Amino acid sequence: MVGDEALREALVELKMLREREAEALRASNAIVDGLSVVAGSDRPHDALARLLASVQKSLDCTHVVLVKGDGDHALVEQAVDTALIGRAMPADVLTGRGVRRITDTAALAWWGEMPESLVRMRAALSARLRLQDGEFGVIMALSEEPAKFGLDCKRLLSRLADLAAQAIRTLSLSERNRLLAGVIDGSSASFAIADARVSEMPLFYVNDAFVALSGFQRAEVLGRNCRFLSDEPPDSVERTRLREAVRERHGGSFLLRNRRRDGSQFWNRLTLYPILGADGAVEQLVATQVDVTAEREAEAARDEARSRLVGALSATSEAFLLLDAAGRVVFSNRQFRDFFEVEDVVWAEGVRFEDAWCRRLEYLGTPRPHARRHARARLVTVMSGSMNREERLPDGRILLVNDRPLGDGGAVSIATDVTSLKATERILAQRAAAIDATQDGIAVTDEEGRFVYMNAAHLTMFGYACEDEILGQPWQSLYEPSQAAVIENVAVPVLQAEGTWRSEITGRARDGRPVEQEVSLTLLNGIGLVCVTRDISERQENERERARLRERLNTAQRQEAVAQLAAGVAHDFNNLLSVVTSSVALAETAVARGDDPAQHLARIRAAGTEAGALVSKMLDTGRKPGARRKIDLGETLRGAVELLRAGVPKRVALSLSLPDTPIAISADPADVLQVVLNLGINARDALGQNAGQIDVTLETAGRILADGWVEAVIGEIDPERRYARLVVRDTGPGMSVDDQGEIFTPYYTTKGAEGTGLGLAVVTSVVRQIGGALALESVLGKGSTFIVYWPLDERTATTAVQVRGQEGQPASPRHILTGATVIVCDDVERVAEGLAAIIETAGAEAAVCTDPRDALEAVREDPAAWSLLLSDFDMPALDGAALAAAVREIRPDLPIVLCTALDREGPQTALFDAVVQKPVDPDRLLDALAEALAARHAGGSAVERRR
Repeated sequence: MVGDEALREALVELKMLREREAEALRASNAIVDGLSVVAGSDRPHDALARLLASVQKSLDCTHVVLVKGDGDHALVEQAVDTALIGRAMPADVLTGRGVRRITDTAALAWWGEMPESLVRMRAALSARLRLQDGEFGVIMALSEEPAKFGLDCKRLLSRLADLAAQAIRTLSLSERNRLLAGVIDGSSASFAIADARVSEMPLFYVNDAFVALSGFQRAEVLGRNCRFLSDEPPDSVERTRLREAVRERHGGSFLLRNRRRDGSQFWNRLTLYPILGADGAVEQLVATQVDVTAEREAEAARDEARSRLVGALSATSEAFLLLDAAGRVVFSNRQFRDFFEVEDVVWAEGVRFEDAWCRRLEYLGTPRPHARRHARARLVTVMSGSMNREERLPDGRILLVNDRPLGDGGAVSIATDVTSLKATERILAQRAAAIDATQDGIAVTDEEGRFVYMNAAHLTMFGYACEDEILGQPWQSLYEPSQAAVIENVAVPVLQAEGTWRSEITGRARDGRPVEQEVSLTLLNGIGLVCVTRDISERQENERERARLRERLNTAQRQEAVAQLAAGVAHDFNNLLSVVTSSVALAETAVARGDDPAQHLARIRAAGTEAGALVSKMLDTGRKPGARRKIDLGETLRGAVELLRAGVPKRVALSLSLPDTPIAISADPADVLQVVLNLGINARDALGQNAGQIDVTLETAGRILADGWVEAVIGEIDPERRYARLVVRDTGPGMSVDDQGEIFTPYYTTKGAEGTGLGLAVVTSVVRQIGGALALESVLGKGSTFIVYWPLDERTATTAVQVRGQEGQPASPRHILTGATVIVCDDVERVAEGLAAIIETAGAEAAVCTDPRDALEAVREDPAAWSLLLSDFDMPALDGAALAAAVREIRPDLPIVLCTALDREGPQTALFDAVVQKPVDPDRLLDALAEALAARHAGGSAVERRR
């Protein structure tokens, strides 16, 4: 029995021994497998994945994951199940040190935050990993069986964790090396790497940039020492330095002459730096190379230019001193030292100007404190270049000193010995510098007309880069032949007579483009011609654009006004025609009965006068702006309001309030009409279909600040000027603040499709053109008030306004028409007969012609038989101007009066002694004929008077 017990104990001990041996064998096999995986893989990323698979196999578990810390979270970095890579895990996974064993995950509150596929795991074993750069993580094995992992598994995972950490570090290093290799391979800089462990230091790597720079292919250079690239003499300083650095395995920067494969030489800036191995010894030498040939050539050219400049400045008779931004001497030539060096005062490079000047003053007897203060002030003067000054040296020589600041903060001081020179020579040189810097183009020709000088502005204007391209050329080269002919035929005679000529003319640039310019020419005897020119193309374009926009705006506004007033004008014409037709019927009845028809004829005449006025106002609305003349603003305003009244419905009350005395202004009546019509129509449209009130008021002139008038929103009010105030007020709905800020913008309208947005823009344009101002007061629900401040011409403000037909004017010498013979030419027979009848009431004889050729033939047959010619304008065969011109050829002194239905201006009326508008007022017609005849008898003519 005792023997049996001993046998059983031996068997149990043998079994335990075999289990420990099996466990040790399993651990050894797992470690061997891990080592072979890590060491035998060329791809560290794949090695890490296979290592985790080996751990899974060794521990016989469900999952193995590698988790890294990421702030307050944990992320799966690698896993056997790749679907888990990148999944978030609770930060509690990372807690603990060494190896952590979890026998039952159900007891952990945070386990429910694990990824869905891992929540069902019931046992876990994790080992903490130390990674690089302070990072850490864990390798974790998980199993669905509770208490799966024993102490043997814990020991095994602890040993495998070191392999995992090594694999991770290898992977990180591999990624970094791959990145560095990519950067070097793709770099535009040339890289070459030599093996520093071999005495010959052969090249084992060059990048594409090296191949492109040297012209050698990799197969031609790898394995060779790179000294074959050098074209530097063996004993040169740079090559000796490089040889020493390579021998000592040191870094450095070197400038060498190298030679390419094709034999061409280039300058190479080589930078050498060593790469240390794990033992601290230099294993490789890396060299970067940059082709700096262009830079070296530029430096050589700069040095050569500087040398030539120094030589030139040293040889010149003028003294030069160049200072840097800190006030130190950069260069001083021999002449400067001759002027200012005394004893130990040396103007060498690097010397502080203030110190040298102070020592000079002390040598000349100035006490040290004063010398220092004066030296500091002198430095400020030199650096600022504030003035040109004369300076007397102790030996009596007089210097003209010119200090100029430079763009880099330094300054140059130039001194000229003017003792034996005229002061005017220096002044002329300074003036020449000023002329060269002016923005106006200035050119000088010799007496043969060839350019001898042209400043920078003139060169730029005509597209020349330097004087060499134009000097010696004739001035005609800057003009088209036609323009050159104008100068020769027009300007040259004036220059010879008066010495100067000024005009605007078009030049021709070097590339053929036109140069619009204002030219002033001055002839200097013995010298040639001085030309001062200014480019006015931009100004002309701006003027043309403003005129074009103004015309478009006025045209659109006139079209809008005519369209809106057409209905009202038609209504008034119908009323007038009714008066005429009814009065004619009554007059006929009165004549038949033997009664006096005078009262009926008076009504007809009044209706005709009113119809003529209505037509005249309509023509004013549609015509282009004319010249300004002296007018009574009140009377002009009255006519404008009457025209506006035709377009205002009867539900709107329109009132006009004028001052008792005339207000004289110099203006185009069309401007007044534009302002009143636009403001009035704007007020009418604001009222819409509602009844309301529009009040137009003209107030006596006054000074704005004194009267406390409203602040302008368009234009500016001069408190020293006198203004009349034109107020247009309506009882409409008013405007919001936003609308008030936009209504003066062209094409902005609150009327929808019915508005153009041009009316108030036209008002704004007129106000600015006359130099006035416009104010606006508007409150929602309480209407709007527009106030136009119309400037008064101080010269005409107190002058009485003369209006045609005004009472008290001197009577015209109508008696002179008695016995006169008048040709009346109008293609409408009834009109011509009517005019003839009016003329015959004054005792004259009238002959009617409906064809202007008949009138011309009558004058040609007997020029002396006729006293006057009264002609229409628009006629077949010949218009009025052509007829007048032909008659003037035959009889220049014959008075000719134009009778037209349209408003004629300018050249169209130049040949006429007077103009009478249709429908004709008999008194005005007879007065015009009498005045024209009297003027001719007095020895004058229309043409002579207008000259």
